[in-house]
Amino acid sequence: MKAGTAHFVIAGDWLTDTCRRLWSEEDRPEAALKILMEGLPGITEAQAVSICEGRFKLTSDSWSRAGRSPTGPRRRLDTRPGS
Repeated sequence: MKAGTAHFVIAGDWLTDTCRRLWSEEDRPEAALKILMEGLPGITEAQAVSICEGRFKLTSDSWSRAGRSPTGPRRRLDTRPGS
């Protein structure tokens, strides 16, 4: 590890829970959407809203996906009922 470099992992479950809390409990939907849409390049507003409303959830984490694929980082949306 080089000096001045920070390494961390973002878990999909944690990000899902955080955005849902902002969306519903803290009445800060703009903050929830901003986190998802700026933090996950390529996600649509409809997908972000679906995560916040409980229809989708993020799975996996940034460590297991970042740079580990020839196509680059990936994320999964779980659309099973009750997610």
